[in-house]
Amino acid sequence: MNLVDRCIEFCTSLDPDFSRALRGSTPDQIAELTRVMGRPPSAVHLAFLERMGEDTGALKLGLYATSPREMIERRPDLLEDIPEGVEPFAVPVGDDEEDIFLLGGDDPEVVRHDGAPLDDEGRLDLSRAEPVAGSLSELICLPVLNARLATRLPLQAMYTERELRPDTLARCRWLAGLFGFEPYWFSNAHTFAAKRGSLILVAKQAPEFYLSVGLAGSDEADWGVVSRTLQRELELDPYR
Repeated sequence: MNLVDRCIEFCTSLDPDFSRALRGSTPDQIAELTRVMGRPPSAVHLAFLERMGEDTGALKLGLYATSPREMIERRPDLLEDIPEGVEPFAVPVGDDEEDIFLLGGDDPEVVRHDGAPLDDEGRLDLSRAEPVAGSLSELICLPVLNARLATRLPLQAMYTERELRPDTLARCRWLAGLFGFEPYWFSNAHTFAAKRGSLILVAKQAPEFYLSVGLAGSDEADWGVVSRTLQRELELDPYR
């Protein structure tokens, strides 16, 4: 099972209609994208296109399209001279939006970027990139987890750290481990999603960004102990 199939299986376990709403790109569409780019999509991007390229179903990406046809029609200039390890993933269908890229690896990071300007060594200029998701699997799975499970629980809290500390996410993982939280498999370097009993914890911190934490649950005592501990030990404020 490839990564995208695993994501679809997870999402379908939470939403039985998830997989039925998906529509993949055709072999001809993918072949045309390959021709324009001058190289084939990476294995993980190809798997995404084959299963979800034309319609991502319940996964809403806003005013963006992942279809090869839309990419070629709207941003043909974007597809030329794309460096290795960078995949054009989605292009805006509205105004004044940046393009979305996958950055290398078996479960690539997802970033928003103004075109694909390169640095002096021919790599994507990451100083101009805005994080979207720590991985493709997070991009697909976390919204469904939130929509179909976390946000339906009666107890909710959102927090953000008071001042920027680069190690806050690591400290949050450590505290969650003490409480016995089990990470979801799509957790990554920038996002920690975990479950313990009725509690669901999602913490996110990309480099140079403040930590944000969401905690949902149905057991008031359990939820209260964890939320108070996180707020105290990580010096968090309620998000408003």
